[in-house]
Amino acid sequence: MIIPLIFLYILPTILSVIVVYSKEEQITRGDLIQIVMIALIPGLNLFIGYLGGLIILSQSKTINDFLDKRIK
Repeated sequence: MIIPLIFLYILPTILSVIVVYSKEEQITRGDLIQIVMIALIPGLNLFIGYLGGLIILSQSKTINDFLDKRIK
């Protein structure tokens, strides 16, 4: 019962906050509270968390360098 809750709500919420936080250059406490409140919306946090996380990872230079070495 707890495992679906973790994968469908808690983990995407954390990932959503990380994705939005990493894309902002400057963030205030009010912005952070607003990001957390938006991340608590169930359908939106799945979309932003998992899909946004994959996009952020694919744009990372470190990840791209690692994958280039492994693919060759």
